[in-house]
Parts: sequence; C-alpha cells; structure tokens
Amino acid sequence: MTALDILGWVAASFGMASALPQLLRLLRTRSSAGVSLTLFQLNAAAAGAWTMHGFMVGVPQMQYPNMVLAISSMAVCVIVLKDRGSSLFPALLVPPVISVALFGMDLLAGGLVFGFVVAAPFVVGQVSQLRTMQSSRDLSGVSLPFLSVTFGVQGLWLVWGIIYGETSITVCASLLGLLSLVNLIYFLHRLARGSAVIRPAQAATITAVDAAS
Repeated sequence: MTALDILGWVAASFGMASALPQLLRLLRTRSSAGVSLTLFQLNAAAAGAWTMHGFMVGVPQMQYPNMVLAISSMAVCVIVLKDRGSSLFPALLVPPVISVALFGMDLLAGGLVFGFVVAAPFVVGQVSQLRTMQSSRDLSGVSLPFLSVTFGVQGLWLVWGIIYGETSITVCASLLGLLSLVNLIYFLHRLARGSAVIRPAQAATITAVDAAS
C-alpha cells in the first residue's frame, strides 16, 4: 500500500465518521436546535452518489466509507424529523432520488462535470446550515466536532484528489472546504460570544418573550 493509498483511507475513514459526532450530539441532548435537516438530506444524497461513483471507477476509498456516511446522515435526518414532529416521508425519499440523479450525470457527462454537480448538494447543505445557525437563537443541537471534522476531511480529500489526479474529488473538496470553514468559524464566533448554547434559564426566558410577542 502506497502513501497515497494510506492518505485516501485516512480521508475516507474520517469522512465515514464525520456524521457520528452530530448523531451522538442529537442522541445526548435530545435537541435538534440549530441543525439543518437539509444539510443531512443532501449529505446523504451526495454520499450515495459518491458510493456509486466509487464502484464505477474502482476506488475502494470512495465505496464503503461513503455508504456508511450516507446511512449515518439518514439516521440524523430521522432523529431531526422525529424531534420536530415532522413526517418521515417524503423527507427520507429525497436523498435516494437525488443520488440516482447525480450518478446519472456522472454516467452521461463524465468526472469533471460530476465533480461540480455532486458538489451542489453539499454546497446547498452547507449554506443551509449557515442560514439555520444564523436564524437560530439556540445552537445546542449543533456539534462542534462535526463541523471541525467536516472541514478537516475536505482538506484531506483535496490533497488526495490533487495527487491522485481525481478531478471530481479536487473540485468538490475545494468548494466544500471553503464553505465548511465558514460554518466552523461562524459557530466558533457564536461560541465565543456565549450565544451558541442556550441554558435552561435562558430557554425559559426566550419562550416567555416569544409567547408574549
């Protein structure tokens, strides 16, 4: 196994586990406050497309790790939907439908186009997460390790894609690395201001104010 293979597996391993901190956060806090459902729907969709792309090009680092990421992202979607009292369907049908559509573009247009197209759900998801955090007073459901790992994974994939010559990975990781960094910085900014997590007393005050308004 070459150093490039090892780098690919490191990126794949972190990518595979990237949704787990958020999943554990939701299970621990029982709150989805500040978490974007759209982000994880689109993460699951794009991971599914990368899984199919990985089998097509014969790169194992893209296969099973992305499959695990898709499943864990879907699990986050289920918890968020249940926490918000929303119906599971058709929300859970969105990721597989988008996955198939993205892979269809891969087959029809090739790797370069696929790199831009498959980045679109991730980009929309990251922007959705930023907008959700900006509009939420309570970010107690958001996992800092998730935001950090997401940024780190894109950096690893960018290096691997450049060295390996995988155009689709290079394009996608470049865009997502920048956006995930913005989300991480914004959350840290809110954390430094003390407005990222709402304490029980604060939550009661906010509830009272909202009820009066």
